[in-house]
Amino acid sequence: MHKYWRFCQARKNMSCLTVRQQKILCQLVQRYIQTAAPVSSLCLKKEKRFPYCSATLRIEMKKLTDKGFLQKEYYGAGRIPTDKGYRFFVDYLIGKKSCAGSFYEKKLRSLWRKIKREHRVEGRSLGELMVNLTRSFSLVKLDSENVFWKQGWHQILREPEFVDIAFVREFADFVEGCEKIIPFAITQEGVQVFIGGELNFIQPDFSVVGGRVGNSLFALLGPKRMDFKKNISFIHSLVDIYAHNKRQSKKSIFT
Repeated sequence: MHKYWRFCQARKNMSCLTVRQQKILCQLVQRYIQTAAPVSSLCLKKEKRFPYCSATLRIEMKKLTDKGFLQKEYYGAGRIPTDKGYRFFVDYLIGKKSCAGSFYEKKLRSLWRKIKREHRVEGRSLGELMVNLTRSFSLVKLDSENVFWKQGWHQILREPEFVDIAFVREFADFVEGCEKIIPFAITQEGVQVFIGGELNFIQPDFSVVGGRVGNSLFALLGPKRMDFKKNISFIHSLVDIYAHNKRQSKKSIFT
């Protein structure tokens, strides 16, 4: 039901924007994810292979703001994505298969073989792998283990949002109880993305990209301004590799 509702919402969002507005919105969201700074028409104009003049960009950004995809900061001319803007960006990436997982596929398979050679595949080792490759906070629960592994403080604290001590406290509270929340959100096989306040039990300033294979759960947690393209690609690859290895073993991938 949730998946069907998300599909309908994506179609609705797509239909209310022109092709030009879609391109501008996606470029602006990607720019904001990279810089964590409000994006102005001048910033977009400097992007390579972006053919629109500053006046056109200002007009279209105003329309995107009026439609609820962007919001203007209190200072300057820059804009940042709203939850609706992020959601369009994520659905656009998934719809265009821009996060199919090929970026991480080869590297993950190589590291997976190394982990299996050195020791049994376990939640802790997979969590460390997730943190090192994505620089996000990881949550892992394997069906063969009775523990949730949480790792990644040393990486996630480098994000600019964590300069705010109140934000750090909120994220720490979220992480402390996330094993009681996220498994009830990520209920389907494959990859799911939750942005800001889309679900009542996800904190409004954070995002989650996760995947499930049977009773095994993999999730990346971070600020709402998450590198969705990278993290969706990673989880997509991890879920595929884990599911493949699970199918290859009649009893367990750990034997």
